[in-house]
Amino acid sequence: MDGIYYKKLFEVRVLHEYYLSEDTAFPYFALPEAERKSILQNRMFHKQYDINQDISILPSEDCKKLFRDYHIRFVPQKTGFFAGIRINAGGPDFTPFIPQHQELLFSFELRIRNPYIINFTNIRLQPVVPAQYLFSNADPGGTKTSPSLSEPVAPFKSGTFYEMGELARSGADIREAIVRTNSNQNTDWRKINSQDVANESDRLLLPMQFRYAFDKNKNVTQASFTLKQNANTIKTIAIAGAGKLENVYLDFRTNSSSPPQETANGFYDLEVSGDNGYQDKRKLYLHNELYNTRNFGAIVIQNSSSGSDFSIFTHTGKLKVPHPVFEVRLKSRITYWRYKSEQGKSFTVTPKTSPYLSAENGALRSIHPIPMLSTPVEFKDETAAAPKIFLPNPSGNTLRIEPNGLVYSDIYLSKIKDLIAEA
Repeated sequence: MDGIYYKKLFEVRVLHEYYLSEDTAFPYFALPEAERKSILQNRMFHKQYDINQDISILPSEDCKKLFRDYHIRFVPQKTGFFAGIRINAGGPDFTPFIPQHQELLFSFELRIRNPYIINFTNIRLQPVVPAQYLFSNADPGGTKTSPSLSEPVAPFKSGTFYEMGELARSGADIREAIVRTNSNQNTDWRKINSQDVANESDRLLLPMQFRYAFDKNKNVTQASFTLKQNANTIKTIAIAGAGKLENVYLDFRTNSSSPPQETANGFYDLEVSGDNGYQDKRKLYLHNELYNTRNFGAIVIQNSSSGSDFSIFTHTGKLKVPHPVFEVRLKSRITYWRYKSEQGKSFTVTPKTSPYLSAENGALRSIHPIPMLSTPVEFKDETAAAPKIFLPNPSGNTLRIEPNGLVYSDIYLSKIKDLIAEA
C-alpha cells in the first residue's frame, strides 16, 4: 500500500527535580527507575509537568534545514520533544526515506521563558566563563551513563573555589558543597544520590568572543590563554595588567595562522597559566550561532555516535526499535530556608520546630540546606524520632546570596500556632 510513513527517530526529555521530587531526602534522580517512571506518568496524567513553562526548545536554523532535507519532523512535548523521520514503506526493518551517508549534527536551542529557572536550578551563579549548558549524545570517552546526556561530575580540584550547591567527585562519591569552599574537608560537603545530573562539566557552550573571570582571591597579574583542538594549538593570547587581573576579554574568532583563518565551530580545550602558580584547563564548545544570551543552553544530537547506547541508528543504518530516549536531568538548587515575620517581629523556635530550624537574627533558618521544590513537603528528622511537620515552601523567584557565600530562600509569614512563636 502506497503512502507516506514516519517513525520516531529519537526523543529528548528535559526533567527537573524541582517539579518531580516528592521528598527532600530522596530527590527524583536518586530513586529507582521504576519509581521515577511512575512519578512522571502520574504528573503527566494530572497535567502537573510541563517544562515548556520554563524553557522553549527550538531547532536551530541549521537544524531546520537538515530536517527539511532529510524529511524529519520536530514534535514538541510537555517533557521535551521527539524527532520523527520519514521511512520507506514495506519490509520488516525501518530505513530512512533519505539515507544519511554523512555526519550530521541536529542542534536545538534551550531558550529561557521563565527567568527564575536560574533560582531553583543547581547552576553556578558566578562562573569563570559565561558558558551555557551543552547536552550531547556524543560520548567519545565512553564516560556518560545512558540515557543521561550529561558529562560525569569532575573530581574535586584543589585550589578551586566551589559555590554552595556545586558538585564534585570524591572517589566513588558525588558530593555537593554546603558552603562556599576551596577545601575538600567533609564538613564543607555532603554526599548526594542524584544520578547523572547536569553539572558544571556541561557548561561548555560559548561564542568565539567571551570574558574569563579570575577568582578575586587569586593574585594573577599576567596570564596566557591557549586554545587547542586535538592537542594542536589554535591560538594563544597573552594578557598582562597594571594590577591584579579580574575579568579579561578573549577573542578566538580567528586562529594564529598567517594569514589568520576563521575558527571553526566545535570542541576545544582552553589552557590557562598565570603567575603565582595559577593553572586552569577546561573543555569548550565554541559556536557563535548556537550561543544566545537569551538561552539556557543547547542540545546537540549526532546521527552517529561512538557509543551504541547513544546512537540513533543501528550499525546498519536502520532505525532503532524502540527509539532511543535521552534525558537532560536538572537538579534542584539547595538553599537555606529562612522564615521571617511579615510584621518585622522576631521569631523563636518551638519544641516541634527545634529539630529543623534555628534562630538567626530574629528569623528562623533551616539547620541544613534543602532542595527547592514546587510542592509542599514534610520536614523530617532523619536521626531522631521527631514529629514530621509542614512549613511553607519558598517561592522559586526568591534567592539571596549572603556575603559569606551561603544561599538563602526567604519566606515571609505570620506566626504558626505550635510551630513558630514570636520572641
